[in-house]
Amino acid sequence: MGAVLCLGFADLALLMLVLGPALQIEAEQARSQPVTAERQAARPQRSAPSARGAAPASRRDRSLVAPTATAPVPTAQPAALPTLASAAAPEPTPEPRPSAPAPEPPPVLFFGTGGATVTSPMRIALQGVAAAMRAAGELRLLCRGHADARGTAEANLALSRRRAESVAAVLVHMGVARERLAVEALGASEPLDAGSNPAAWDRNRRVEFRWR
Repeated sequence: MGAVLCLGFADLALLMLVLGPALQIEAEQARSQPVTAERQAARPQRSAPSARGAAPASRRDRSLVAPTATAPVPTAQPAALPTLASAAAPEPTPEPRPSAPAPEPPPVLFFGTGGATVTSPMRIALQGVAAAMRAAGELRLLCRGHADARGTAEANLALSRRRAESVAAVLVHMGVARERLAVEALGASEPLDAGSNPAAWDRNRRVEFRWR
């Protein structure tokens, strides 16, 4: 038993001699690892306060910054369609007024031989002519003077003009504007009666009228 223990101690001593350096190295490594772990664990602890201290600063910064309002996106307005200019409605064409019927043709006025005087019966007849012209403001009148075939053509033409002018002067005196009257001298060129006797001559010495 003593020999066994001696052998055991001797072997143990030899084993310690062999393994001593290795065990020493492992022990040193084991001692260094906790220190390194502690250092590594301490680093987050030292940096953590700065991180914790930075958080409130970040919240203060956010509280100091005014919230920015998001600008509304402008909506595209539809382009205004061109409006067509409304065509002006044409004015209604006034209906033509029905023209007043022409008055009755004035009576034919007969003159004596070589005369151009307007007699009282002639004036009475001319009063109706003047009244008709005053009623129709646009009515015009042509006075056509005639002569019989006796005498020269020049004398008959001049006599027929005097007769027409005398009648027009009476109408002007009765209120008819002179510009509404026209005078025409025909001499013996248009006889009312082609006979060659006193009755025919009496019918051809005349003034007749035409409305215009």
